[in-house]
Amino acid sequence: MINFIRGTLISIEDDLIVVENNGIGYEIFLSTKDIEKILDKINSEILVYTYFIHKEDNMALFGFLNKETKKFFKELLKVDGIGPKLATKILGSATPEEISKYIEEENIDMLKRIPGIGQKMVGKLILELKGKLNLNIENFTTIEKEIISAMVNLGYEEAMVTEVIKKNKPESDDLEKEFKKILKLLAR
Repeated sequence: MINFIRGTLISIEDDLIVVENNGIGYEIFLSTKDIEKILDKINSEILVYTYFIHKEDNMALFGFLNKETKKFFKELLKVDGIGPKLATKILGSATPEEISKYIEEENIDMLKRIPGIGQKMVGKLILELKGKLNLNIENFTTIEKEIISAMVNLGYEEAMVTEVIKKNKPESDDLEKEFKKILKLLAR
């Protein structure tokens, strides 16, 4: 519903920020890791990707500084027993890549160190997410991530795009040129 908000960062509280856009102040819940990254951005323009939660008695916006973290948040919400507040808490304790690695390796000790995660939830995380998370996205350069994102938006499967990019690394920083090259390869 609300994909992102670009506006002025007005304030930072414990687990949320207020971003003003066109005279409206949006309260957006953020992980502690993301809040740490924007502590010096008060009164500056920021872009926050958002996920809107609407329940009978509550509406809330959850925010992320990049699309990959938002995507991971949505995967966490698929696990029975993980709501948006716990998912945000999880993302505040480790990066999506670290959590994915712990899940794939079934590293129970590291998963149990995440606040709010007990033995039972560790089992659910491993059972429901192992093998379903794409760990490769963070190994790509910024230009490669932009191409992957654009191709996925065009309807290509992420796994297919990442395979093509792994075999055909960009040779320049010209996004348009590299995008066209990968598009031609995918169209074959």
